[in-house]
Amino acid sequence: MGNKVKGTRVHSAAEIFSKTGFATNVRDQMEEAIASGSVVMKAERLNTMKKLTKQAYDAAHPEVKALCLAKVEEESKFVDLIYMKTVSSSLPNRALEECTGPVAHFLQAIHEMTRFHWTILGAGPDPRCNGDINVMSYHTGINEHGQNWQQATPNFDDKHIKPYVAVKEK
Repeated sequence: MGNKVKGTRVHSAAEIFSKTGFATNVRDQMEEAIASGSVVMKAERLNTMKKLTKQAYDAAHPEVKALCLAKVEEESKFVDLIYMKTVSSSLPNRALEECTGPVAHFLQAIHEMTRFHWTILGAGPDPRCNGDINVMSYHTGINEHGQNWQQATPNFDDKHIKPYVAVKEK
């Protein structure tokens, strides 16, 4: 799972410095570097442009830097707002849907390493169930009948899940 909405990266102060037209001599320096043959590959050009822009920003007047930093702060607040509106509302749903694979993979790997059989229980308000408490359980190992611990335990919910939920609700 990613932590940011696509396209919402906050620019650095040097990037804003460049985009707002303050870095007027950087393009000339870049053209000189290309003409001299010291910058040939695309990656070299990008790195050189970043380096020259950063140097120009570092040498800029403090008022210009303050404007750039203010713009960084403004972008940051906007990105946080977008993130909260789009990701945070869907994050619990997505996390609950996507956690089963990694949890099962982890349990299987640790089972193979230790030969122990493992169970993980998780409970909490599930947005997919209108916020009601939902319990998930993951198990490794099976008995001679091909059943895991949950399947092989009569009244598993009454014996294990309900007491677990009772603790969770306190």
